[in-house]
Amino acid sequence: MILVSVTLPAAATLATVGPSTPVASSAQATATLIAAIVAGLGALLAAGVGLINASRNLAQVRREQWWQQFQWGIEKALSRDGDESDVGVAVLNKLVQRKEAREEDNEIALVVADLVTDRASRQRWWRRNP
Repeated sequence: MILVSVTLPAAATLATVGPSTPVASSAQATATLIAAIVAGLGALLAAGVGLINASRNLAQVRREQWWQQFQWGIEKALSRDGDESDVGVAVLNKLVQRKEAREEDNEIALVVADLVTDRASRQRWWRRNP
């Protein structure tokens, strides 16, 4: 009899809580699903921002490398040695065709080309007129 009296209140409690439990479980499942979706969207957003930053950093590194090569090409193009100067001009010609080259870079390259041309002209003139 004691066993029955213990079981009855438990059964009565289950019967009372039983109908409201599926509603509570459904609300909790919905809240969990919404939280998971929000967390997933947040993770995708963070990954997107990370990819954009990585792309910008890579572009900046490529731009710095391009500029170092451009400076080297200028130094060689302005060399007194004709062969070095030819190499420098060839390097500059290739560099200004790359996608890292901007419009202002091409303008600088034209100034350097004018300087090299003027220098070559002056050297030829000095050789002819000692």
